[in-house]
Amino acid sequence: MQNFHIPQINTFIEHPFNVFNYSSSSATTPGFHILLAWLIRILGYQVVDQHVWPLRIANLVISCLPVAVTFAGAWRLSGDAARAAALVAALAGSSYVIGSAAYVTTDNGALGFFALIIFLLNFHPNSRAWLAAAFAGLVAWRQIYLPVAGAIGLSIIRNQSLTRILNIRNVLNATLIIAPGLLLLGVWALHWGGLVPPEFRTVNAAGFRPAVLLQALAMTGLLGFLFLPLNYRLIHAFDKRLLLSILGISFILSASGWILTPTDFDMDAGRWGSLIWLISAHSPLIAKHSIAVLILTWIGMASLFCALAHAHAKNYFPAEALCLLFYFLGYSMQVLAWQRYVEPQILIFFAFFTSRLPSKNTLPYVLPAGFGVLMTILTIYKSYQGA
Repeated sequence: MQNFHIPQINTFIEHPFNVFNYSSSSATTPGFHILLAWLIRILGYQVVDQHVWPLRIANLVISCLPVAVTFAGAWRLSGDAARAAALVAALAGSSYVIGSAAYVTTDNGALGFFALIIFLLNFHPNSRAWLAAAFAGLVAWRQIYLPVAGAIGLSIIRNQSLTRILNIRNVLNATLIIAPGLLLLGVWALHWGGLVPPEFRTVNAAGFRPAVLLQALAMTGLLGFLFLPLNYRLIHAFDKRLLLSILGISFILSASGWILTPTDFDMDAGRWGSLIWLISAHSPLIAKHSIAVLILTWIGMASLFCALAHAHAKNYFPAEALCLLFYFLGYSMQVLAWQRYVEPQILIFFAFFTSRLPSKNTLPYVLPAGFGVLMTILTIYKSYQGA
């Protein structure tokens, strides 16, 4: 990671105003690198490496944002700070969140904007300026989040009849929120000749890859077990026909995607770097198709459909579920089906969603809280061993 991001920061320290016409050492949009380069330049540095403390502290502060924003949202939804902390513990303890805080990467800043958009759509859906700033920051950090604009657009037309969806007010509101981010990304895309810098176009060639989407949905199913005790009452309360419909539709969609693409462990095809592919490597296969991946994908898709059904029943906008689904769309347009690119986003989704399902019993909160503490200890121990 240091070979990508720190050289890019140094480029902007040397040329602070060449924010569009620059040589790329990172495949991501350069908002993160520009911000840190300007900050470091103000502090008098001409060049940095991973040992420059102001750089690492700035990255650490940025890395606190996704956890802080998700905790604030979970607290507000649940009305209990301790239970919100339990739900956010898995996110805070994620090795990917901690790793991105320890090393200079773009991941946590983008996660912060992602969580902020979910927070704003839940509690301040009419704050156009804040939403516009958050979306612009999101795509300036990482262009893979571009489809999240779809969730923002749907929030504008919620509870409106089909004839009013495309009225001038809705179009204007959507334009005011989304246009700054699209314009910013558009200028970079024009300079690059695509959505990634030309130096990375071979590795990150755009194109829908079903296996990448299946990995994301399977990881949703796997991580969902941490929150199952809280979700049990929701599932039990569903009308039986609705639940059977969700399970049936989820299975048909999951099986259709599963049939279309191999789901075995294959490093050359990008199917590695995830617990899902490790499970696949040790589970029964049918012509390179993993039964375990199918089952986990089915559970993950059903979990998201349950979240959408709950939102419909309780008449609220399912910001966390839609933002995650639209993010999965962007994530599926590249080849690297890695856990690091979906685990934190999924944990943000579950923290927000399960906060809506308060339980008088504290026992269901032990599992996500305990997992978060365990992961924090293991991550710190592994870092210490590797030092």
